[in-house]
Amino acid sequence: MSFRVNPYRFSNDPGAMIDFLQALGLRVRTTAADGRSWALLEGRAGAVAVHHSAGSTTGATPGQTQLVLLTESVDSAADKMRTNGVELTVWDESYGRQGGITDPFGGGIWVNEEMQDLHGYAEPTSPQEASDMTVCAVRYSPDFAADAAFFAPFGFSPRPAADEWWTPLVASATSGTIGLHKPSGEPITAPAKENPVGENPVVHLAFETATPLEQVRDRLTAAGYQAALVQDEFLTQVTVVDPDGCEVQVHRVR
Repeated sequence: MSFRVNPYRFSNDPGAMIDFLQALGLRVRTTAADGRSWALLEGRAGAVAVHHSAGSTTGATPGQTQLVLLTESVDSAADKMRTNGVELTVWDESYGRQGGITDPFGGGIWVNEEMQDLHGYAEPTSPQEASDMTVCAVRYSPDFAADAAFFAPFGFSPRPAADEWWTPLVASATSGTIGLHKPSGEPITAPAKENPVGENPVVHLAFETATPLEQVRDRLTAAGYQAALVQDEFLTQVTVVDPDGCEVQVHRVR
């Protein structure tokens, strides 16, 4: 049983956000029947789901991104977690089973299942190029050690690049990254309306790639987005404002 990072972006204009993520380099895996109101897009590692903020049962605000994990079977995941001394709350939802767990800071992280039956959803009918993007959910963590211990039963462990400012947690070559970032006032949770396991666990959406950053900037610019190559004392990255008005960063895999 494996887990992937699958942050959920809640958007006022999910169609525009889906287009943006495709221009960035993600590939559509599944969409709502209309192709515009909901989609799951995959990177080389990890995935991003886009959901209309108006339909959020947790009360997510436009532009909010929540930390979600994706696995093959929630019930199997719950059994595995139980052997590790961790209890997942499991419940039925419209299209299968769903799980959740409260993190060390009161955030209710959901665990979703890979969709096995489309139930009226759609998949692309033509082949797509492979993605060169790794999804990174940046979590402004007040306690790296507590978070590392919390995510360890899910298979995530620190990469060698870890330090006191930035610690990437990775479970596998396809898991995507939970990036623990030293906070400077950024929230780690937001009030939730109907989250059965805690508050909304907010993260910042970012990406890693082995592609030269100049190429990433140029393809975003060609698609009509204002992307820039920015260098500071720590790293060089591409920055671009997404359709929800949130800044997205892309940096080289470290």
